[in-house]
Amino acid sequence: MRFMDIVTVVVGLVSAVNLLLAFAIIRRLREHTDLLANVGGDGASTLAPTNKYVSEFVAQTVDGQAITSKLPADTLVGFFTPGCQPCEENLPTWVAAASQRSGGRDSALAVVVGPEGVVDDLIRTLLPVANVVSEGPDGPVGKAFGIFGYPTTCTVGGDGAIMPAKLDSAPAPAMRRGEMAAA
Repeated sequence: MRFMDIVTVVVGLVSAVNLLLAFAIIRRLREHTDLLANVGGDGASTLAPTNKYVSEFVAQTVDGQAITSKLPADTLVGFFTPGCQPCEENLPTWVAAASQRSGGRDSALAVVVGPEGVVDDLIRTLLPVANVVSEGPDGPVGKAFGIFGYPTTCTVGGDGAIMPAKLDSAPAPAMRRGEMAAA
């Protein structure tokens, strides 16, 4: 009988520890869900918090124009990736905002992140209203802005300062870089 008492106590203790761990995991998942729900509310929270200014970069647009970090003041910048539902939802608002800019295509820069061939539809949509750069996930423009999620929209001041873009309608929540849809 003594053996059964010991086994019962051990099973009870293991069950209690397991229950405490389950509660801790549930609490952590709720915090994580809240954090993800708040990402991208203004489209700029997917910028690295340490990036206040655009770092140096040199890239080439899809139509062969060289582009550097010396962007004109008040340039509208957008980062998009194919297969990203928030990108698809925010794209019409961004295109409308870019088309209304007084500087034309030179006052907007769109960066499409993804493999060749998969990004073609996005490029066709963005090309009439912006200079378009196509690059991979670790491309020079994304690194220069400190991008870690999509979509990201911002404006660049004359001094290279990165500021949240004020678009007419509320954007959809952003998608983290690791959530990119497979092509």
